[in-house]
Formats: sequence, C-alpha cells, structure tokens
Amino acid sequence: MVATINVNVSKPTHGAGITYEKVNVNGVKTHTQESFHIRVPVAVGSSQESEAEKTPLLFQPFSVKDLTLANRIIVAPMCMYSAKDGFMTDYHLAHLGSFAINGAGLILAEATAVEPRGRISPADTGIWSDDHIPAIKRVVDFVHTQGAKIGIQLAHAGRKVKIIQQIKKKKSQSLHL
Repeated sequence: MVATINVNVSKPTHGAGITYEKVNVNGVKTHTQESFHIRVPVAVGSSQESEAEKTPLLFQPFSVKDLTLANRIIVAPMCMYSAKDGFMTDYHLAHLGSFAINGAGLILAEATAVEPRGRISPADTGIWSDDHIPAIKRVVDFVHTQGAKIGIQLAHAGRKVKIIQQIKKKKSQSLHL
C-alpha cells in the first residue's frame, strides 16, 4: 500500500513554500525526484492542480536580482582547447549552442584568458583584444535566440604558465635526442 504525506519543509537553500512529498513504500520513506515542486497557495473553493500538471522545480524559472533563467539547468564551463589564436570558432558555436538548443537555462563558456601569456594552452579562448568580441558575440547571440543565458569564465593560469612551458620545452628536447 502506498500512502502520500505532504509535508511543508522550509530549507534555506530552497526557500519557504516548497513541498516535498514523502512516499511510504513498504515502510521506507523516500522522496521522488518528480515531486519537488513549488506548491502555489490555492483559494478556498477553487479546484486543485492535478499531479500531472505540476512542474518539477528543476524546470521552473529561477531569478537572481535582474537575471531570470528559464530553468535551473546550468552547464559548467569546460576547457575545450578549440580556439584559434584566442578566437572562438564554429566548434564553440556548435558545442555551446547545442546546450541552448536542448534547453539549458544557463551556459558558462570555457575558461577565457584575459591575456595571451596567461593561457593554459595556445588553444584557449581569449578576451584580451577587442578583436575577440565579434566571435564571442556570435556565440552569445545564438544562445540568446534559444532562450538561454550565457556567462563566461575569466581565466589566467598564473604561475602554472611557466611550469607548463617548461614541461613542453623538456618534452620537445627529449624528442630531439
């Protein structure tokens, strides 16, 4: 026998007014992923929303100050090492654009170097020159047409750059021996 108990739980990370439905199956209480939703107060005498019409919290809009995301799906930045002289390419348009097409609410572009000598690799994207802006804008505009938001991870490899250059130098020397 399955019994559903609605319990209002207020957690700081989710805010008040979120209902978690506990499902009791053979004496074991569990939370089903689909039951995480915001329960809107219903006026006395009005009809209740059916279980099928409830939108899971993951797919509901999320707002922080003036930014509103279509949902709570966020794509973390990934170093793809596919740039040419710091410029985003068609690869970035296809890669980041595919997440937007598939419905992510927020996409974060890969670590983007703020100066050429601060790149982890020569194939990192960059934003140290105004010449980089049109390629970045092309990706941003496409993501926005799909209803998603996009951010950028600014990066500088710092002291690691010298270490990486030394390792590459040692590898190239050992290849020539």
